[in-house]
Amino acid sequence: MRACAVHSCLAPSDRGYPSEPKRGAHLHREIMREIVNHRQFTKNDIWSPDALPRLPGSVRDADVGIPPTLFSIPDTNGGTRALVGVGDKTGNYYVMDRSSLDVVWQRQVSQGSLIGGFQSTAAYVDGVLYITAHEDFFGEPLFTNPLVGGNQSVRYAYGSRSNLKALDAATGEVHWEKTIQGPTSFSPLIISNGVLYFGGADGIVRAYEASSGDLLVELPGLQTRPEAHPIEGEDAVPRTSAVASMSISHGHLFVSHLGFGVPLGGMLVYSLP
Repeated sequence: MRACAVHSCLAPSDRGYPSEPKRGAHLHREIMREIVNHRQFTKNDIWSPDALPRLPGSVRDADVGIPPTLFSIPDTNGGTRALVGVGDKTGNYYVMDRSSLDVVWQRQVSQGSLIGGFQSTAAYVDGVLYITAHEDFFGEPLFTNPLVGGNQSVRYAYGSRSNLKALDAATGEVHWEKTIQGPTSFSPLIISNGVLYFGGADGIVRAYEASSGDLLVELPGLQTRPEAHPIEGEDAVPRTSAVASMSISHGHLFVSHLGFGVPLGGMLVYSLP
C-alpha cells in the first residue's frame, strides 16, 4: 500500500474541486484583489497589548474588532439607502454610506481602551440598531481604574460595565439604553421574535424586550461568581466562563462558553417560548 498525504492520491475530480478552475473562479480572484474603498477611524490604531512595546505614534488598541452590520434606510426619493455600521475599540460607533464610506452619523457609546469599546456585533431589525460597548464601572477607560488592580484582563472581567443602546438606524437617536454591570463578551447581539439577547463575559445571557429595553429573564449559564475568585496582584487571571457566541434556530437558543481561568466551557441549549 502506498502512503500519501490527504488528497494527493486522488484524481482531481475526486478531491471535491474541479481539475481546471472555472472562469468564474478566475474572475472572483481578480475582483478580490481590488480594494474599492477604505476608511480609518483612528490614525495609527495598532493593537498593542501591555506586554508588547507600542510602535512610535501608535494608539493603544483603537482598531476595529467586530464585523460590520449591513442595513438600509428610506431615502428622500422614496427608495432606500444602503448603509454599513461598525464600532471600534475607542467606543465609537459609525454608520456610513455603503458606497462612499462617508459617515452618516457617529455616536460615542463607551470610553475606549485595551480590551475595551466594541467587542460585540450589532443587531438590526425594522429600522432599529442595537449596539453595546463597555468601559470601567466608573465610565472611564479600563486601564485608568486604580481600584480594580490586577492586569488588563482582570480589569476587563471584574471592573467593567456595558452600555446597551437601541438607536434609530437612520439618525442615531436613542430609543432606550441600559447599563449592565459586567463587560460585553465577544458574542454578537441577536434578536428574535421581539426579544434581544445579550451575552456577557460573566457567563449570563440576558433577554430584553427589544421595543422597550425591559429585562425579561437572565439565564445564568456556566458563569462563576466573581467574589469566589478575588483579584490578587498583577499575575491574577479572571476566573469565569464567558459567553463566546450565540445562535437561534427552530425555537432554540444555542450558547457557547469559553473559560477564563476555569476549566468550564462548552455548549448550552435553551428552549425558547
